[in-house]
Amino acid sequence: MIRYIIYIRKSSESEDKQVLSLDSQKGELGKIVHQENLQIVETLEESFSAKSPGRPIFAHLIESIEKGRADGILTWHPNRLSRNSIDSGEIVHLMDLGKLQEVRTPGQAFRNTPNDKFLLNLLCSQAKLENDNKIVDIKRGLKRKVEMGWFPCLAPLGYLNTPTLEKGKKYLRKDPKRFNLVRKIFDLVLSQKTTPPKAFKIATEQWGLRNRKGKPLALSTLYKILSDTFYYGLFEYPKGSGNWYQGKHPPVITIEEYDQIQTILGIKGAKREKTHSFDFSGLMRCGECGAMVTAEDRIKRQKNGNVHTYVYYHCTKCLFR
Repeated sequence: MIRYIIYIRKSSESEDKQVLSLDSQKGELGKIVHQENLQIVETLEESFSAKSPGRPIFAHLIESIEKGRADGILTWHPNRLSRNSIDSGEIVHLMDLGKLQEVRTPGQAFRNTPNDKFLLNLLCSQAKLENDNKIVDIKRGLKRKVEMGWFPCLAPLGYLNTPTLEKGKKYLRKDPKRFNLVRKIFDLVLSQKTTPPKAFKIATEQWGLRNRKGKPLALSTLYKILSDTFYYGLFEYPKGSGNWYQGKHPPVITIEEYDQIQTILGIKGAKREKTHSFDFSGLMRCGECGAMVTAEDRIKRQKNGNVHTYVYYHCTKCLFR
């Protein structure tokens, strides 16, 4: 009589969104045990991704079969056992050695025969293929998002992500509590009447600036903000890749103000990626607020196929255009 170990697994990652919970899997397998009077020597539960080797409970399962404490596995589906080639190979290898006689699921039994081992390995490989395709789709989606001008990671201080929106329509928006405070920090430093450490003290002690978790900021965070190209509209993704993108998020400062900040900080030859060069940028100030006027390209595509490119000059500090 085959001695079975029940193995149930649920991952918190996206791979398991449609998978039954641990209790539901246990209930389904319990019905089989009762109907077929199976001999169960142990029940193992695990909340861990199977995309790569290293699951501690799965390792215990393999060890139990190798030492002869059991020679059968009862699981809800082959993809509960493995979503990677190494763990799949271990299962099939135990069958080759004759130590594992059967892998049983609610719909099928895989015995130690060439056809059953091939099918079991195929189903585990299919689960791996699904994961690999998801990774490719995610990378493609991220690439498309950055090409559209939207930063795909956690929003920097002063901005908020929009996680409640449906996929493909998420963007970065101004943080109503912090966006203007970040702008005021830049203004303090740009005035050259306030040093960055003093501006930091004013922002944290007088204005009450905190991060999104409500914790005080570090002085190093302020210097990171002052030297981050994201705040004038340009970001690098992935970090250190050399791939720069013009963001669609509302900028806090202009390119000219960013350069001025770097000079104040004493960063000689500060590197930034310039994707555009406009004739009149840096020469004009807004008549409403006095801030520098910047520019951006706008492309208009007509129905007849003609494409026109226009340069729009505008102030980034107020809504006046």
